[in-house]
Amino acid sequence: MDIKKLKTLREETGVSLALCKKALEESGEDLEKAKKLLQQWGAEVLAKKATNITQEGAIFSYVHHNKKIAILNEAALKFGENIKITRFLRWQLGL
Repeated sequence: MDIKKLKTLREETGVSLALCKKALEESGEDLEKAKKLLQQWGAEVLAKKATNITQEGAIFSYVHHNKKIAILNEAALKFGENIKITRFLRWQLGL
């Protein structure tokens, strides 16, 4: 593995070293092919994430006693993250 190619690919794409290494190995250390592989893998990840549906959530508000500061916080979480939701709700409600 050519370290210079790995470093170049990492700097140009911003992808992790592990993925850059894998792409270079699969492309026969060709930078252009490696970039195309990384783009393809990225598109697959985005397509998978696009199908995620947010099914649960909550909205919290806080108004300071002087009425000059207010916060509105929306929390939207995927279904099945009950432990995270419970921890988040406890944190938001100060429990």
